[in-house]
Amino acid sequence: MAYYNVSVDVSDLFDDMLVQAQKSFLIDKFCSLATDQQIEVVSEMLENLNGDQTAKVIEDAFDNLHERAQEHVINYVNE
Repeated sequence: MAYYNVSVDVSDLFDDMLVQAQKSFLIDKFCSLATDQQIEVVSEMLENLNGDQTAKVIEDAFDNLHERAQEHVINYVNE
């Protein structure tokens, strides 16, 4: 069985989506990436933000963690 990789420009369709649909699409696409690619994407995004924006992203991510994961982050930072 042959596998083919096809790139399709969906920017016009994306622009016509509701904001929630855009978010879901991007999350699904991001989650399908390998971990090293996810790290690369996040690093690139953070480089393009100013200090306040970066702090907000980190704060939102932390708030979305469950309590035990938050404890792990706090312990890691305090080491």
